[in-house]
Amino acid sequence: MAIVIKPREHQKEFMDFFNRPNAMMGTIAWHGMGLGKTLTSLWLARDHLKKLRDMGIENPKFMVIMPKSALSVWKVECHKNTPDLYKSMVLYPYSQLHSAIKSLKYLDIRMIIFDECHYLKAPDTDRIKRLADLFNELYRVNRFAHGRIIGGTGTPTPNTASEWYIPWAMCCAPTLAESASRILDSDRFESWRHTFSQKKSVSWTVGKRRPKEQQRRGHATKYVGIDNEDKLAVLLQQFVHFKRVEDCIDLPESQEFTVDLGLPDDKLLKDANIEEPEAYTALVERLSRAKTPHMLAWVKEFLEDNDEQLVVFAMNRHPIEELVKAYPTHVRLVTGAESNVQRAANIKDFQDGKFRIIAMTYAAGSEALNLQNARYSLYHGYFWTDAKIKQAMARTKRQGQARNTFHYFLVSGENDKRILSAVRTKEETTTTIENLLLNTNKILSLDDLI
Repeated sequence: MAIVIKPREHQKEFMDFFNRPNAMMGTIAWHGMGLGKTLTSLWLARDHLKKLRDMGIENPKFMVIMPKSALSVWKVECHKNTPDLYKSMVLYPYSQLHSAIKSLKYLDIRMIIFDECHYLKAPDTDRIKRLADLFNELYRVNRFAHGRIIGGTGTPTPNTASEWYIPWAMCCAPTLAESASRILDSDRFESWRHTFSQKKSVSWTVGKRRPKEQQRRGHATKYVGIDNEDKLAVLLQQFVHFKRVEDCIDLPESQEFTVDLGLPDDKLLKDANIEEPEAYTALVERLSRAKTPHMLAWVKEFLEDNDEQLVVFAMNRHPIEELVKAYPTHVRLVTGAESNVQRAANIKDFQDGKFRIIAMTYAAGSEALNLQNARYSLYHGYFWTDAKIKQAMARTKRQGQARNTFHYFLVSGENDKRILSAVRTKEETTTTIENLLLNTNKILSLDDLI
């Protein structure tokens, strides 16, 4: 007998929010990692497509746009819990939006689900331009009549409030054609940034050790954090449903440990300009390689001390490739370089306990995977956003985890402290918006605010 999964309270609340009278064309589920956004979206797609068929629309479909790493997750979730929907679901990674456009004339798409919708950033990116083309083509084919949009994310504000512009422009326009226009509107985006982000002046010098005539200096305005918090919260509450994990489900305790390796930064890293990402990234990779032997020693001790499984995250492939060389029978990789078949096999074998360690880059493994069979995680290096670290931690600390989870962060010198300081600053931005959404009840016209 098939097990019927019933919606939890927070999922019911989101479905009611989505179906409320006078709802916007699009709705964002800002739900913490592990709260079942995928399944909730599938339930809503089923209900919406049924309504359309009752209206006489013969073969409506819904499109899911997601990171490539989540493609297999959507297939498995739909097969397992909503198999009746599988033939009505059209899947495309964000990287394949151009291919999706070519298929639209053969499909009657009436709902679009954006998984990890924080992938949608600013108007001047190629991804947003392709998304606008997709919207315009959908509008041309069927005007997206009675169409709806769902966005799902656990980490919507990784850097600054300006990153809320695209979700607002996409969800709150009256038609899909107007959404396409708004997401490309750089003037309106600049107005949003000026209104809701704080301006910070930055300057830099390239080639500090070269003769002055060879040095290059620059100045720019950087947008950080949040400004006009109350207005932003009023704007967001019109289309964003926010739920924290701790308010919805009981999770075992999670403990974090800092493992200070005591490695001194060399002079070059110490003087690196944090405002020069390209140069700084190269220096961070040097430090990463210096930490790798110490990581191997830590893992050796872990393997000898217990029979637990371990999840390892790194910024780049070098450290975890060295891990495979050191412990080939214990380690499998998820880096994005594997085929989809090999990636799925590595994940499945780890979930089934066939080997001890799965080692991943943040880019390839921090989203969509359920690794709650393990409770220990090791972090070699740190992403620039608190959101990415939280996503990585949520591979083990998630709904269904029955044991306490343990998270170990390898740190060295001042460099890691600077990165973690920047991460904590960005965490404050997200926390500010969370608190405002929990305490805002005003209703104002959107166009009065932006």
